[in-house]
Amino acid sequence: MRPLRLLARAIKTAVLWYWIFNVLRLSSSVLLLPLLLGCLSKADLGMYFVFIALTQIVPVLDFGLAPNVERNVAYAMAGARELQSMGMSETPGTGTPNIPLLWTLFRTVRSLYRRLAVVSFLILGAVGTWAVSIHVAETTWPTGTWIAWFISLIAAISEIYLGWWTNFLIGMNQPLSAAKFATVGYSLNLLLACILLKTGFGLLSIPIASLISNLLQRTLNRKATLKVLGDFPETGDGSDVASLLRTLWPNIWRMGSLLLANYVTVNLIVFIPMFGLGTNADYGLSLRLITAVQTISAIWVYVKWPRIAQLNNLGEVSQMESILRPRFWLQTLTFFSLAACVVSLGPILLRRYFPDKQLLPLPWLGWLVLNAFFQMSFTFWTTLLWMQNRIPSFVPTIITQVAALGLLTVLIARTNLGVAAFIIAPLVCGAVFNYWFWWREGARMLKTTVPGFLFQRSQPSI
Repeated sequence: MRPLRLLARAIKTAVLWYWIFNVLRLSSSVLLLPLLLGCLSKADLGMYFVFIALTQIVPVLDFGLAPNVERNVAYAMAGARELQSMGMSETPGTGTPNIPLLWTLFRTVRSLYRRLAVVSFLILGAVGTWAVSIHVAETTWPTGTWIAWFISLIAAISEIYLGWWTNFLIGMNQPLSAAKFATVGYSLNLLLACILLKTGFGLLSIPIASLISNLLQRTLNRKATLKVLGDFPETGDGSDVASLLRTLWPNIWRMGSLLLANYVTVNLIVFIPMFGLGTNADYGLSLRLITAVQTISAIWVYVKWPRIAQLNNLGEVSQMESILRPRFWLQTLTFFSLAACVVSLGPILLRRYFPDKQLLPLPWLGWLVLNAFFQMSFTFWTTLLWMQNRIPSFVPTIITQVAALGLLTVLIARTNLGVAAFIIAPLVCGAVFNYWFWWREGARMLKTTVPGFLFQRSQPSI
């Protein structure tokens, strides 16, 4: 009976459900990716990764609003009386959800995302159409490629417009429900994509499946969010919405700028004609696998951020530390275990089953893994500092990203590194400051040191 009890207990945890969700996402590398490798030519596969790179701009077009929604909803759930533009209120939360503030946040977010969807359609439509036009002639069916891009555009905009329900639900400390809905939605996404690929839809398969999945997840998250919110009058003259938006804006534009700088550094390759679709395929495949490893590993911490935000609002630093320490170690060990599997088995499996497709050469793949680890740790510590409603890493990170772009330009123009420049530039520039400094600052916020955080024995966490 013990295994059954453990299973029953695990099913009630958000970590397991997010693991299932991300295993499904990884399954796009285990199940879906082999279909892509088998059904698409190398040029079409390269165009698929162009689509991926373009749709990854969704968090950038969101402009940092989604994580700000989660954190401020968590503050309201902890009983915050008001929200601050920067920093924390001197008055701790009451511990009881502030329902009127939650509803004001709800109206503010809904109003903003309606406008954001229109702006995003115009920006992504223009930039994406130009990027696709660079390589469209290399694909096997250019007309079909254009149709696939248009559907991808609609799916990306629907993700922006409908995705805020998920962020609101997570901020209300309901990561379990959000994880279940994400799992259901992505299961449908994966199933439809596989069916469409096998029936000959080619590049059209993924965007069609994504669009249908987005609609399903929105329906489930909306119902769960409104259930937690309960009944409260939504009427008002809009002044509360405008006032709250002015309060949130300082952190929104800073976060959006950071996301934009990071996006450009990672995805610039799709906008440079000298790197053909074959090179895009190798780089995109490697990056996709390592990013999947990074995402799965970060789940250990991700599901606890709403709780950390609430504890921070209540001033419970010791409880924050006891929750985060074991989660950080689980995140780190999971990352290196999975990354070792990718590095050791990935090239072997590709040579055996898909000899015309390949990952980056082993030394560069190893450096990609190392950079991904430092990026994941950087995100951990800066997110912790961000729980205090401030972004002290803003200026150093912008400087680092600009420096990385400059170094990237030099490496591409004056060396024969090729695609490896996209790995070396961010790793070198990040190591100068960002990849070590914020460890110390985050530990200081927890009133400890980095060695103290890593090796001190944890108390039972909540």
